[in-house]
Amino acid sequence: MRRGWRRLVLGGAVIVSAVAAAGSAQAAACKLPDGCWAQIRMTTSPSPRIAAGVADGRLLFGGQSAAGDMGDSWIFTRLNDGSTAWTPVTATGPSARHGHNLETISIPNGPNGFAGQTVLFGGSNGTGYLGDTWTFGGSGAPLPTDTWQNRSTTGPSGREFAASAADRTNRNWVLFGGRNGSGSLGDTWLWNGSHWAQQSPTTVPPPRDSAFLGAIFNQQGITGLVLFGGRAGATVLGDTWVWNGSTWTQKFVTGPSPRYGAAKAGTWNNLMIGGNSGTGVLGDQWKFDGTAWVQVSGKGPAAREFAASDGAHLFGGRSGTTLRDDTNELTYPIPPCPSPCV
Repeated sequence: MRRGWRRLVLGGAVIVSAVAAAGSAQAAACKLPDGCWAQIRMTTSPSPRIAAGVADGRLLFGGQSAAGDMGDSWIFTRLNDGSTAWTPVTATGPSARHGHNLETISIPNGPNGFAGQTVLFGGSNGTGYLGDTWTFGGSGAPLPTDTWQNRSTTGPSGREFAASAADRTNRNWVLFGGRNGSGSLGDTWLWNGSHWAQQSPTTVPPPRDSAFLGAIFNQQGITGLVLFGGRAGATVLGDTWVWNGSTWTQKFVTGPSPRYGAAKAGTWNNLMIGGNSGTGVLGDQWKFDGTAWVQVSGKGPAAREFAASDGAHLFGGRSGTTLRDDTNELTYPIPPCPSPCV
């Protein structure tokens, strides 16, 4: 299936979806079935930062810069002349924070339909752990003119660096673990578009924060979510768990080295990118097909931890002691070709 453009025109700007590069020269040149990364030049950009959130490869919020926690919102835009920029959102939104969760999910909308929803949860502001839930815009792609809505709802306790991912099979948002003032957490929550529900799975991964959680996509379609690694105190983890919609199952497989703070990207089968091994930052890319981890070929973004990424764009993060402000874009072959791609 061809990955096409989804475009919304706002004034002179074309707002491009997370699968946007489907007609570009870069996409046409890509011959890797898992996509090709390229750093792209931005006419305007957020300041360097770590632990920001990105939804659908397009909406960026918050993070921690050299000046402290940020509360700004930005939309990735592609102008008619082909240039790209991060456009600031002027609407008031959540308080400044880092280590929050931000994602665009698909939720039920009427008896026979579904709608997109961009949702933010939690984080830390340096003085406490946050447990508020916000949504952005309506059911379409995020736009610079959209606004934030505070969803007054009971849900998970305040925390930072939880793992989250959209469960596209069950049309909800899965949140696991994180960290508060007492240490790492190990609870599982689902957001259905209007409220949170804590789950009681028969098996559960040990508590952790800063883990990777992403979608599994193979020849059978979307088959669940995979949790990898993270951190429990000073211990860096390297175990693999699968969420099937109701419980967790540990998978005893070889694969990536232990890590925390890895990024998530990709349109279908989410890629795990980089992170920190406990002794330094990483730059490798991996995907999980439901039974095994496969290292992804091709050059990825520079090694880093706690980058903001979801969908086709990866922003910022930290390499050593350096905060980054680069934007990297993932494109796919046109049309996508089977593996190996020739």
